[in-house]
Amino acid sequence: MGSDFTKTQYFKYLFDKADKLDKERLEFNSKIIDLLNRQVGELGLILKCHLIIEHYIDEYIITSYPVINEPDKLRLTFNQKLELINNNKTVFGMAYPAIKSLNTLRNRFSHKLDYKIVDSDYKEIIDLMTIWNKAVGEQTPTGLTLIQKFTIWICGNLDTITQGIKRETPELGLAGYLIWLNKMMSV
Repeated sequence: MGSDFTKTQYFKYLFDKADKLDKERLEFNSKIIDLLNRQVGELGLILKCHLIIEHYIDEYIITSYPVINEPDKLRLTFNQKLELINNNKTVFGMAYPAIKSLNTLRNRFSHKLDYKIVDSDYKEIIDLMTIWNKAVGEQTPTGLTLIQKFTIWICGNLDTITQGIKRETPELGLAGYLIWLNKMMSV
């Protein structure tokens, strides 16, 4: 840039367009302030629940597949982790669509700053939790409470099987645990 910016064509352009540019700046400021002031209830809860579930999935995978010596080096995506736990011999085969829908919801927030949750976003979670709530005679919650209850439920199941594997078949992982469990279920 030259020594006197006020003599450049760019300065003249900015000066001529000052009203329009100022209006654009004020519109931007309004949008960014709205985003910064937005309550993070939905976004925060979805991200937190997703992170918690992923933590328990990681623990489950490490325990289920003892041949994986250094799981951090695998650098699996969440979807790849879901594929690893998708097993119809465990509750996770049934829960797979619900966990996937939470991941989809998290991705929607990731790609659209002002995303608002709609009921169809967590239909699979409602379907799954309704089955279990009916079994224990409870009403299925809605909205963010549903997401929280689902997180507790899925993480509880992940932890229960993880602890069972650690206790009963640590060197054999999930495959050994399923054999052990099958034997234990016989009369």
